[in-house]
Amino acid sequence: MKRIVITGTSRGIGFEMVQLFAQQDCEILALSRNPKPVQELNLSNVRALPFDLASTKDLENVESFLKENWSSVDILINNAGKLVNKPFTEITAEELFSVYQTNAMGNFQLTQKVVPMMKSDGHVVSISTMGGVQGSVKFPGLSA
Repeated sequence: MKRIVITGTSRGIGFEMVQLFAQQDCEILALSRNPKPVQELNLSNVRALPFDLASTKDLENVESFLKENWSSVDILINNAGKLVNKPFTEITAEELFSVYQTNAMGNFQLTQKVVPMMKSDGHVVSISTMGGVQGSVKFPGLSA
């Protein structure tokens, strides 16, 4: 049975991945600021925890959970993200820092916590936005 950690699981791609991997008899740790949607699925092989990538305490809680409950991790899927939907000239430094803390530093720190528990054939998958590739021309207001 593969053990998979997925962030950003309260809706969208993350929520769908939880259900798809659960059908494949994987054990899943579903992390999101709102764990309720995954908890309401009542899947025996899925554990949903409240989690904010910008929270040092939440990172430590995940690390503790993994050490106490799982002997190893096969896959980490970094799917959670934060955005500021406003024109570039109106984004504050605080808003930009908050986006960077979640999307860059949070993923970096979670990966640092999980990688030591991975088998040699483990995988880290990081999902990004097309806004980061195509910029704010195609996605106005998402320059941060």
